[in-house]
Amino acid sequence: MGRVADLIKTNPAEAAKVIRAGIGSEELLKGSIREAGTTLFVAVEAEPGDHEVILNSADVSGFKLRKLDNTLYAAIVGFTDGYVIKGDIQVDGKTLRGGIQVELYQPNLYVQTPPGGMKGEIRDMGELKSQIYSGTTRKWF
Repeated sequence: MGRVADLIKTNPAEAAKVIRAGIGSEELLKGSIREAGTTLFVAVEAEPGDHEVILNSADVSGFKLRKLDNTLYAAIVGFTDGYVIKGDIQVDGKTLRGGIQVELYQPNLYVQTPPGGMKGEIRDMGELKSQIYSGTTRKWF
């Protein structure tokens, strides 16, 4: 999201191309919401012209999305760890997508696959026969 966030600020037209390439038009027409850790990304494809497009929540009342080109609006917003968004996306005061609930948390590094790393797996290694306690076996993984 870092590259898109920079493009939204510095080159909105290029940001619009990148967003459209990564998100299908059907999803953009409904209002796209994606989260990565404590960062929330919202994008909406609207009719041509100027519109007020907002993420409306009890805590984030009327957060405006930025117009990137004639029809695409987007925003990337960082929140504190554990923040919960409950609300809707509105275009000119009308709900486009309602019932949104997103919980934003810092990723747990102990359960995340490191970049370029491999995921572990649990394998059944069979039975281990004890040499100390004769006649006993243990399954090990």
